[in-house]
Amino acid sequence: MAKEIDFVVLLHMVQEYISQNYAAALSDKNKVGQLKTYIDKYLRDTGYTVDGYSFSELSAKLYSEMAEYSVLTQYLGRDDIEEININGWDDVAITYTNGHIEKAEEHFYSPEHAVDIVKRCRQRRSVRDQYL
Repeated sequence: MAKEIDFVVLLHMVQEYISQNYAAALSDKNKVGQLKTYIDKYLRDTGYTVDGYSFSELSAKLYSEMAEYSVLTQYLGRDDIEEININGWDDVAITYTNGHIEKAEEHFYSPEHAVDIVKRCRQRRSVRDQYL
Protein backbone atom coordinates (compact mmCIF):
# COMPACT_ATOMS: atom_id res chain seq x y z
CA MET A 1 0.00 0.00 0.00
CA ALA A 2 1.33 3.44 -0.94
CA LYS A 3 2.30 5.80 1.85
CA GLU A 4 2.21 9.47 0.91
CA ILE A 5 5.00 11.63 2.31
CA ASP A 6 6.45 15.13 1.82
CA PHE A 7 9.17 15.27 -0.85
CA VAL A 8 11.85 16.92 1.31
CA VAL A 9 11.26 14.42 4.12
CA LEU A 10 11.53 11.57 1.62
CA LEU A 11 14.69 13.06 0.11
CA HIS A 12 16.39 13.08 3.52
CA MET A 13 15.28 9.50 4.17
CA VAL A 14 16.60 8.31 0.80
CA GLN A 15 19.89 10.16 1.30
CA GLU A 16 20.34 8.50 4.69
CA TYR A 17 19.46 5.07 3.28
CA ILE A 18 21.90 5.44 0.37
CA SER A 19 24.72 6.77 2.55
CA GLN A 20 24.30 3.90 5.04
CA ASN A 21 23.95 1.10 2.48
CA TYR A 22 25.49 2.23 -0.80
CA ALA A 23 27.92 5.05 0.02
CA ALA A 24 30.12 4.23 -2.98
CA ALA A 25 27.25 5.25 -5.29
CA LEU A 26 27.56 8.77 -3.91
CA SER A 27 31.35 9.09 -3.92
CA ASP A 28 32.55 6.94 -6.83
CA LYS A 29 31.75 8.54 -10.20
CA ASN A 30 31.86 5.09 -11.84
CA LYS A 31 29.02 3.91 -9.60
CA VAL A 32 26.75 6.95 -9.65
CA GLY A 33 24.73 5.28 -12.42
CA GLN A 34 23.69 2.62 -9.90
CA LEU A 35 22.20 5.32 -7.69
CA LYS A 36 18.95 5.37 -9.65
CA THR A 37 18.59 1.62 -9.13
CA TYR A 38 19.06 2.04 -5.37
CA ILE A 39 16.53 4.88 -5.26
CA ASP A 40 14.01 2.75 -7.15
CA LYS A 41 14.60 -0.13 -4.74
CA TYR A 42 14.04 2.13 -1.73
CA LEU A 43 10.79 3.48 -3.17
CA ARG A 44 9.51 -0.01 -3.97
CA ASP A 45 10.54 -1.46 -0.60
CA THR A 46 9.02 1.37 1.46
CA GLY A 47 5.98 2.14 -0.68
CA TYR A 48 6.49 5.88 -0.25
CA THR A 49 4.89 8.25 -2.76
CA VAL A 50 4.67 12.01 -3.14
CA ASP A 51 1.47 13.68 -4.29
CA GLY A 52 1.67 14.76 -7.92
CA TYR A 53 4.53 12.42 -8.93
CA SER A 54 4.46 9.11 -10.71
CA PHE A 55 6.99 6.50 -9.59
CA SER A 56 9.38 7.32 -12.44
CA GLU A 57 9.02 11.09 -11.94
CA LEU A 58 9.69 10.77 -8.23
CA SER A 59 12.70 8.55 -8.80
CA ALA A 60 14.11 10.98 -11.39
CA LYS A 61 13.59 13.97 -9.09
CA LEU A 62 15.31 12.22 -6.19
CA TYR A 63 18.20 11.29 -8.49
CA SER A 64 18.48 14.90 -9.68
CA GLU A 65 18.67 16.09 -6.08
CA MET A 66 21.35 13.60 -5.16
CA ALA A 67 23.52 13.34 -8.28
CA GLU A 68 22.76 16.42 -10.35
CA TYR A 69 21.89 20.05 -9.64
CA SER A 70 18.32 20.05 -8.37
CA VAL A 71 16.11 22.73 -9.94
CA LEU A 72 19.05 24.01 -12.02
CA THR A 73 19.64 20.73 -13.88
CA GLN A 74 17.01 21.40 -16.54
CA TYR A 75 18.68 24.70 -17.47
CA LEU A 76 22.36 23.75 -17.45
CA GLY A 77 24.03 23.19 -20.79
CA ARG A 78 21.21 24.64 -22.86
CA ASP A 79 22.24 26.83 -25.80
CA ASP A 80 19.19 29.07 -25.47
CA ILE A 81 20.05 30.19 -21.92
CA GLU A 82 22.43 33.06 -21.30
CA GLU A 83 22.34 33.24 -17.51
CA ILE A 84 20.82 31.72 -14.38
CA ASN A 85 20.38 34.22 -11.55
CA ILE A 86 19.84 32.90 -8.06
CA ASN A 87 18.43 35.94 -6.33
CA GLY A 88 17.36 33.97 -3.27
CA TRP A 89 16.54 30.41 -2.35
CA ASP A 90 13.00 30.96 -3.57
CA ASP A 91 13.80 33.29 -6.48
CA VAL A 92 15.57 31.90 -9.56
CA ALA A 93 15.48 33.90 -12.80
CA ILE A 94 16.46 32.58 -16.21
CA THR A 95 17.82 34.90 -18.91
CA TYR A 96 17.50 33.52 -22.42
CA THR A 97 19.84 34.39 -25.29
CA ASN A 98 17.05 36.41 -26.92
CA GLY A 99 16.98 38.70 -23.86
CA HIS A 100 13.77 37.29 -22.38
CA ILE A 101 13.89 36.87 -18.59
CA GLU A 102 11.50 34.65 -16.66
CA LYS A 103 11.20 33.39 -13.13
CA ALA A 104 11.70 29.65 -12.74
CA GLU A 105 8.62 27.80 -11.52
CA GLU A 106 10.66 25.65 -9.17
CA HIS A 107 12.89 26.92 -6.42
CA PHE A 108 15.16 25.53 -3.75
CA TYR A 109 13.63 24.06 -0.59
CA SER A 110 15.57 26.28 1.80
CA PRO A 111 18.49 28.70 1.91
CA GLU A 112 20.77 25.79 2.89
CA HIS A 113 19.58 23.76 -0.10
CA ALA A 114 20.43 26.64 -2.43
CA VAL A 115 23.93 26.97 -0.95
CA ASP A 116 24.53 23.21 -1.23
CA ILE A 117 23.57 23.14 -4.91
CA VAL A 118 25.62 26.24 -5.76
CA LYS A 119 28.63 24.65 -4.03
CA ARG A 120 28.08 21.49 -6.08
CA CYS A 121 28.04 23.57 -9.28
CA ARG A 122 31.25 25.35 -8.25
CA GLN A 123 32.98 22.05 -7.50
CA ARG A 124 32.02 20.74 -10.92
CA ARG A 125 33.34 23.89 -12.54
CA SER A 126 36.62 23.72 -10.59
CA VAL A 127 37.19 20.11 -11.63
CA ARG A 128 36.31 20.90 -15.26
CA ASP A 129 38.65 23.91 -15.32
CA GLN A 130 41.57 21.75 -14.14
CA TYR A 131 41.35 19.71 -17.33
CA LEU A 132 40.86 22.55 -19.83
